Amino acid sequence: MLSYQSHVPFQSILLLMRVCILGAESKNFIACPHIWTLQWDRNPEAYNAGDLFIAKDHANISASSPGIGPNIDEYGPRFYDISSMYEKKFTEILQETVTAQGVRHCVGDLFWVNNTAIPNVAHVNLAAGVSNDRVCFKGIVKNGVSELMAVHHRNPQSPYKLTSSMIGIVSDSVVRKQKKTDTYK
Repeated sequence: MLSYQSHVPFQSILLLMRVCILGAESKNFIACPHIWTLQWDRNPEAYNAGDLFIAKDHANISASSPGIGPNIDEYGPRFYDISSMYEKKFTEILQETVTAQGVRHCVGDLFWVNNTAIPNVAHVNLAAGVSNDRVCFKGIVKNGVSELMAVHHRNPQSPYKLTSSMIGIVSDSVVRKQKKTDTYK
C-alpha cells in the first residue's frame, strides 16, 4: 500500500508512486484512504468514524489532474485507461466479505477533491444535484485515487492482469454544516 501526507500536491508524488508500483510483484491493489460521508436524502444514514466505505467510482472535482506535467514513456503511455480502476468483481468481493463479517459499511461513489479542500455543505448540495439512479455520490476522498491511477499507468508493463479497488475508513461521520461568522475563529 502506498500513501502520502494529504497536504502534499499529488502531482509532485505521482511519479514516485509509479516507480514504486513498477517494481511491485502484486496483482491486486487496494487504496485505503480516509473518507468523509455526505448525508442527504438519497444517503440518509449517518456513518460513524471507523465505519468502512467501499467505492464504486469517483468524479474528479479537484480542479487539477495527476496526468499533467512531463511523461516518461518507459513508465507507461501518456493517456491510459482508468475505466476499470474500481474493478467490479474485486469491489463485489470486498462488499461480500465485509457484509459476511457484519462490519458496518457504505457502498457508493465519491467526489475526489484537492488536498486543501475542506468538506462542507457545498459538497452535499453538489451530490444531491448530480446524483441519479445509476450514480449516487455518498462521500469525499482526498487521496487514494492517485495511487490507483498509478497502478493503471503501470498496467501495460505488468506481466499480470492488475486489479484495483478502494475501501476507505470513514474519518468523520458527516460533513458538518458551517455557520457564517463575522470573524474567523
